[in-house]
Amino acid sequence: MIIKHIPGWILPSLYLFLLPFGRLFILPLVLMSVTGVIYIYNHGLINIFRRHDCYRNLFIIFGLIWFPMLFSLPDAFNFNHSFTTTLGIFPLFLVGIYMISEIDKRKIQKTLFNVVCVIIIFWCIDALLQMVSGKNIFGNIRFSPTHLSGIFSPRATLGLVLAVLAPVIFERLRILSSGIYSSLFACSLATVYITIIVLSGSRTGLLILITGLLGWLSYISYINKYFTWPKTILIFVSMLAIIGFLAYQQPVRNYTPLHSLMSGDLKTIDKFSSGRIALWETAGRMYISHWFNGIGPRGYRHAYDDYRPIKGKYNWEYPNGSTHPHFALLEIATETGIIGIIGIIFAIYFMINSLSGLPKAEQINAFPWMLGALIAIVPNIGKAFYSSFWLSLIMWMIFIGLANTRTNSQ
Repeated sequence: MIIKHIPGWILPSLYLFLLPFGRLFILPLVLMSVTGVIYIYNHGLINIFRRHDCYRNLFIIFGLIWFPMLFSLPDAFNFNHSFTTTLGIFPLFLVGIYMISEIDKRKIQKTLFNVVCVIIIFWCIDALLQMVSGKNIFGNIRFSPTHLSGIFSPRATLGLVLAVLAPVIFERLRILSSGIYSSLFACSLATVYITIIVLSGSRTGLLILITGLLGWLSYISYINKYFTWPKTILIFVSMLAIIGFLAYQQPVRNYTPLHSLMSGDLKTIDKFSSGRIALWETAGRMYISHWFNGIGPRGYRHAYDDYRPIKGKYNWEYPNGSTHPHFALLEIATETGIIGIIGIIFAIYFMINSLSGLPKAEQINAFPWMLGALIAIVPNIGKAFYSSFWLSLIMWMIFIGLANTRTNSQ
């Protein structure tokens, strides 16, 4: 089969390359899932699980996310939508089989790592061009005066995706910083990268970035004694100063001053959260009514009118509802109930646990990918967790992380 002769890093790289272009990212996922079926047919599912712990971890982590979706279907508010969503997510398991089996050698892992970094750098150059000239290489303008959108135009997704991928770039910059001058160069690149995320105007992206940066610096300080906390703090403060200088004249009015929250007024808090409080209250009511197995994946929009807040309580009324509650953990609880919340907690545990027992030099190969998947879940108050776009990105990073735990191929 032609796909079998394609180097293992190409299709996973193609997925990321096509991510900004609508639904085109599905094409490499389909190719990988088909090859995953063939791989299972040729080797047998039981024999695959016996090969390495990473295959068993794949089944456990994917199952802890997918089975709660399946269990929610009997009480789904809109069965057809929830069923098609649940069914559409299953091929990602086959994609995981393909990626772990193909990204099985250190040479392939390093090539994929480098290609992913090149794609991200290309996105950053494109965003800088849009910031300076007003248009990116495709002639697309900003999403809005306060949102730099780059190659993801016309969607305001640039900052969110770059924030999730930040641990991968930070690891590349850590490898680059072997001396004094190279360290200064790496810090400069990191500063530009963070500045692009800031100028994307996404508070969710900024929250994910801060979480990822603190997680990455903490792990590197633990695994590499060269990165002591004083040096880490100095680097962090220096980058923040430069970021503040670069972003000072940019129109980022949507970053409301935090002191406005001190009043405790619901409408003020709602304004700061960009109207999310009404969505969260609605989701909370849904969860209370369907706490065990939820209302079904992507059912939030269909149930919104039955649980909406009292009219006039908040700034935003959402007359047509919303597709999701803009809070990933709350979305999981609402749409798959307590089963989904327990599932995601244990999925995160197995993601972290998959690194245990590995030598420190090998842990660092998998950690940036696992951390990226983690921060796409926990502080995410922007993207819908069960959307094919976001969940496929999360699982893509988990699969690469698991592939990097195959110590027998290092």
